[in-house]
Amino acid sequence: MPTTFEFKVSDVQANEMVSLIKKHSEEDQQELSQYEKWYKEVESCLIELDNIKSDCLEENWEGMDEIPITLETIEKARNLLFKAAALPNGIPLPSLTPTSSGWIELEWYKEKGHRFAIRLNGQGVFIYSGLFGIGKDAGGNDVEKDTRGTSLLTDEAIPREIRDNLSRLFKLPIA
Repeated sequence: MPTTFEFKVSDVQANEMVSLIKKHSEEDQQELSQYEKWYKEVESCLIELDNIKSDCLEENWEGMDEIPITLETIEKARNLLFKAAALPNGIPLPSLTPTSSGWIELEWYKEKGHRFAIRLNGQGVFIYSGLFGIGKDAGGNDVEKDTRGTSLLTDEAIPREIRDNLSRLFKLPIA
């Protein structure tokens, strides 16, 4: 049963932003302009979620028999976005896209052949896939280095499958 509460996902609660800024400022001393850039990235993602909410809550939202995006799915994406915003500097925020199956995709793109994406639903199930460039198999042939799987979001920090694959993509340690 869908919830009936109303919210605008870009209405950022002050305590969410303050705790994220505090976390970043404790890791390293950055200039205010870097925080402003980071804040604008968070705000842009939240506006993307607002657009998904306003455009995709009804069936057939693009005329191709799409399943509606639920408020629960939007809230799960919002929560994951804030967890992603708390990751170390050097890991950008994802792009967000509604899918015709009623899920929201979050994608981190580094360069051609290097990306990581998850699709999540309102129950917290997520499907992930990633490309990490070209490697060699045992016979010396070129093969794509990739990953894929399914997991479940929790109320804890960012899930291990997401954290480990973002670390792999951006070659940065994530605790």
